[in-house]
Amino acid sequence: MQGDTANTVEINLALALQNLGKRVDFATVWGQAHTMAETSGNATTNFINWVTKSVA
Repeated sequence: MQGDTANTVEINLALALQNLGKRVDFATVWGQAHTMAETSGNATTNFINWVTKSVA
């Protein structure tokens, strides 16, 4: 969870996706505040890949 948005935003997104039957790995990166907190790869590429997979 990041510090610039209420936790409910991230939690509601995860729950909505789960309710649509999507598998959600809600792992958090702690102590980073609002930052590019990727565990691997490039943030832009990761986001595009995530959106593409989510709407498939």
